[in-house]
Order: sequence, then structure tokens, then C-alpha cells
Amino acid sequence: SVFNIKDLGAVGDGKHNDTEAFYTAMKLANNVLSIPVLIPEGNFLMWPVTFECKNVIVKIRGTVLAALADDGWLQSDYFWMVDEAHNCTITGMTESYEPHGIISGQGEQWWEKRGEKAPALIAFHNIGDSYPASGVYNISLNN
Repeated sequence: SVFNIKDLGAVGDGKHNDTEAFYTAMKLANNVLSIPVLIPEGNFLMWPVTFECKNVIVKIRGTVLAALADDGWLQSDYFWMVDEAHNCTITGMTESYEPHGIISGQGEQWWEKRGEKAPALIAFHNIGDSYPASGVYNISLNN
């Protein structure tokens, strides 16, 4: 059983805003122990979002695209802010142990506008002394 963001309204075509479906999946997963969040194959467009991640595995099989600079995160310092991260795993690892999953900042869209003050794709805040440690594994972080 998983919280698949497509089941919660995500489209995955790279054009529609899928942020709310991802945020809803994270809220649900934080309230139910051991049910992961799945970002399936597809291109999921998202705006900057802050979310809690407590005892959750986020499985990325597709591509998460940051909204273009004029539409989303030109003013933001992060794309995903993981707040209250305790035993939070963001992974692209498949069941056959092959890395998969991409988070793309689409940096070519904002490099000229932001200069050297590039935003972070993922930031962890309020990590605490959780064990096992929270982290990002087997994902390509682009631009």
C-alpha cells in the first residue's frame, strides 16, 4: 500500500501543478506509520513546498520538475523544505535496487535572473536526533 500522488490528483504531464497532491500525500503519510509516498513515472511539476516528514519513505520513480522561475521559485531559497524531518527517506531506489528518480530545478530558467544565489533543491530543517538518519538516496538532482 502506498500514497500514490496520482491517486490524489497529480497529473504528471509536466504542465499541471502537482504540488497539492504531493503535499496531501505527505500529510497522510505522516499520520499513518509505514505507508510510503510514491511519485510514479511521469513529469510532476511542483512549486516550492514545506512539508513535515516523520517516519516516511518518499519513493520517486519519475521526474519532479521545479516550476519555472517566473512561475514558482524565483524568490524562494529552496524547492523542497523538509521540516521536522525524523527518519525521513527520499529515494529513487526501485525494488530491483536500480537507481531511478530525478528532481530537476530547471536551473537554466533562473540562472540569469538569480545569479550566484541559486536556491537549494532540498533542505532539511529541525532534524533532531532521529535514527536512522534522514536523507536523500539514489536520486539525480539536476540544475
